[in-house]
Amino acid sequence: MRNLTRAMSLVLTATLAIACGSDPVTTSATDSGSATDAGTATDAGTATDAGTATDSGAAADGATADAGGSDGGATTDAGAKTDAGPAPSLTTCPALADCVFEACMATKFAAGCETKCLGDANAAALTPGAPLLSCTKATCLPACKDSKDPECVTDCMTEKCGADFFKCLDGGTDGAGICGDILGCADGCDGKTTGKFSCFAACFDKTSKAGKKDFQAFMTCSSGPNDPDCGKEVVQCITGGKTGAKKCGEAMDCADKCDEVKGEGAKVACVGKCAAEVEAASTLLFIGAANCGGTFTADCGPVLAKCLAPTGTDKCGDITKCVGACKDGDDACVQGCIAKGSEQSASDFFEFALGCDADLPTCAASFLTCMAPDGADTCAKAIQCVSDCPKGANESSCVQACVMKVKATSAALLGPALTCGAKKDATSTECKAALGKCVTDN
Repeated sequence: MRNLTRAMSLVLTATLAIACGSDPVTTSATDSGSATDAGTATDAGTATDAGTATDSGAAADGATADAGGSDGGATTDAGAKTDAGPAPSLTTCPALADCVFEACMATKFAAGCETKCLGDANAAALTPGAPLLSCTKATCLPACKDSKDPECVTDCMTEKCGADFFKCLDGGTDGAGICGDILGCADGCDGKTTGKFSCFAACFDKTSKAGKKDFQAFMTCSSGPNDPDCGKEVVQCITGGKTGAKKCGEAMDCADKCDEVKGEGAKVACVGKCAAEVEAASTLLFIGAANCGGTFTADCGPVLAKCLAPTGTDKCGDITKCVGACKDGDDACVQGCIAKGSEQSASDFFEFALGCDADLPTCAASFLTCMAPDGADTCAKAIQCVSDCPKGANESSCVQACVMKVKATSAALLGPALTCGAKKDATSTECKAALGKCVTDN
């Protein structure tokens, strides 16, 4: 939808005014006694002969025939309706958006690509469409100018023009779904080249009034300036306001199943159903922890550890060895190992095991933090040991053995040195300094 409103917005105001002024449904006689029925007079004392009201000679082209207001059919001349031409074919905002999007995409947003669609739309389509199209032009077209993502403009419209997007797509039909269900339903609309906005609108039609209200609140918040924190709105949207009695860690098995769901929106909806089983005080924490299952970031270690809330005394190295002895797929065993640690040691374990995928020497720093070696070798000797390790399948095991022999006081030097040695930027000033400190360690 790039450049969707570049030319459109220039004529939108004029087109809207024309549509509103020429709609024959809104045209009324000046006589206060005009009839609501085409052939019936409203004045009981007036002749009821239908011919009096409809005689084309009495009122030309829909004009008022009787200044006294006794003729109830003064405005019923059939010619008044045909003079305006064919009725507009685009009567909803989604239909208008589809028409413009498809017409302009087909012509690579050539000048005037939107003209026919605007001419075929009535006021009901243009009125909610105007704010959305204006926002799209001002915000999304510049942001997506150089993007190669075909969904860039649509994504921007939902994120930055959310309130207007909602007003355009809501056709007034209510279903039973919650706000979060819209996200899963919308997955089926992504990538469509025809009927995209009508598809989105169908998702809204399946949503309850309360769900729509929650969605509108979320869209309004997320469209605000300075990337607002919409945590409350997110929770309300994906849970429908429901809470349960489970602790954060107790619901993680449910969240793990969501990783297998196809479609980003469907995954969010899945997490929302799991979150609805969690106690209110832990809902936001649970959502954060559940998201870490798909993408591990720097904050995920502490978040996962806080969610699981282990109360043991085992160190990170103890957890690692315990997990290493678990059979593949034995989640209960892994959870049992983590439960034996403290919140800090569990956080260190997640940082190494998930954040680095246990890859040495690239993840030497997090490995050293987790394993806390207490050997006798200097950093220089450990580096030499690592460099002598054979390349191939056994390299990580060899590196691990070398690292575990280093002195506790030298471990802080070894991590950066090994990480730099494994990267292509090993010749950078930062890496040279790290390697220099290591080789002079004694």
